[in-house]
Amino acid sequence: RRFRFGTVEGKKVIIVMTGLST
Repeated sequence: RRFRFGTVEGKKVIIVMTGLST
């Protein structure tokens, strides 16, 4: 699967990435 930013799954990925970054 290709990560498409904007989709529900994409938002979850962004949240996880930002969570790990902080």
